[in-house]
Amino acid sequence: MRVWYNITMMKIIALTHENARPAAKLAAQVFPYAAPYVRLSYWAVRSRNNPLVKLSFRIGRINALLDHWVAVNEHNEVIGTVGLYTYRKDAHEAAWLTWYCVAPQARGQGLGKELIAHAAQHARELGKTYLRLYTSTHPNEAAAQMVYEKAGLAQTHQKRVPGTTLIYREKKL
Repeated sequence: MRVWYNITMMKIIALTHENARPAAKLAAQVFPYAAPYVRLSYWAVRSRNNPLVKLSFRIGRINALLDHWVAVNEHNEVIGTVGLYTYRKDAHEAAWLTWYCVAPQARGQGLGKELIAHAAQHARELGKTYLRLYTSTHPNEAAAQMVYEKAGLAQTHQKRVPGTTLIYREKKL
């Protein structure tokens, strides 16, 4: 049974300790093929001052986790997530979109567009010139490619990695 959400009944709020577990569960549902270390990012957001998290940032060339948000419906259920981080190499100019996902039952109603717009506005407020992301050619991400295009995130290049091809996108803010 498909449950339809009224986009006006949805709100985007900050990721907290209380909603991080449902957000991680949604991400695991949407990205079942993601590597375990990638799934740890929700824990990292909640534990960003942990020495192990700081070390993993350095190893991963991540400059900083900026902010993460969840979209919740009128029942306070997490139906979408999005976040921003910076890489050391381009932290002066760009924020990178991370953990962008929408619950399958909430798709097709503009929620994805709203989440990207929310993150882009925050990146703009932080003085960033670009919003960037990488995604892949995995079949589960095909629909998101159209959302990225409509949101102005143009493909800049592709990179072949074992098992898939990464697609890099960017939008001038």
